[in-house]
Amino acid sequence: MLTEDVSIAILGIILSAIAILGNLLVIFIITRHKSMQTAMNYLLANLAVMDAMTGLFTIPNVIMERTFSGDRTLLAVIVNSTSKSTGDILCKVKEYQPDLEKCYESPSSAIDARYYSLVCFSLLFIIPSIVMLFLYTSVIRTIKKRQRLHSRDISCFTTARIKANRDVLRVVFVITILFIVCWGFIYNIYFIGHFFDDITLWNSFYECSILAACLNSAANPVLYCYFIKGFRDNFLDFFRCWCCETKPSSVSVNLNDNAASCDAITVTLVNIRPQCQT
Repeated sequence: MLTEDVSIAILGIILSAIAILGNLLVIFIITRHKSMQTAMNYLLANLAVMDAMTGLFTIPNVIMERTFSGDRTLLAVIVNSTSKSTGDILCKVKEYQPDLEKCYESPSSAIDARYYSLVCFSLLFIIPSIVMLFLYTSVIRTIKKRQRLHSRDISCFTTARIKANRDVLRVVFVITILFIVCWGFIYNIYFIGHFFDDITLWNSFYECSILAACLNSAANPVLYCYFIKGFRDNFLDFFRCWCCETKPSSVSVNLNDNAASCDAITVTLVNIRPQCQT
């Protein structure tokens, strides 16, 4: 049966791989396809960069802490090698405490710890959440205002653009809620834990909250594919044509033909997608 450390390490590796590969693929799709290079998608690309960095640096750090902090195996190997190569004079190690498994901040008093946790809770969670809600609300209002201005234009491209904007607004709303839930878990546990004497009671919840925060970075690419058709189609094309050559069909479209129907334009857009050769 898997131990708690091994289970957390396995989950961390899975989340790290999904966060890195998924967000790098999001960045690749946006930079590769001109149709995906919109203002809102650039915002998602910026978020994908941060999520990929979270998967590359934060999650492996948690895995290393959980795997090596208990028995100090890695530290012992480094100290032993350094001591043999440089001599005992150049390598002095402080007294080893076998019962110490983790390092926590040690404030001078309980009041200082509560103030510190309150500042972290406010600066790292409350204020960013308020800023995100304010900015995304402004974006939603701007897009809806533009839709009202162009409401008289009932062309096919305008209708498709309105639908695409609605999909982006929907995914932005879900991403904001997911961020508040995932990161709110870890900061609430950290904040509440300083108001109780027995902080070890919150260790298991704290470890789960770290994985929940990492889940936010891994889940965002999945949300892009689920809500936004452009990402979903490009993701499917990428995996479908991973091991085969692409052969895009050449289609000529006369955009100046006012008699062209919406159905004809839709068929043309589907036909220019890459086709794999078997």
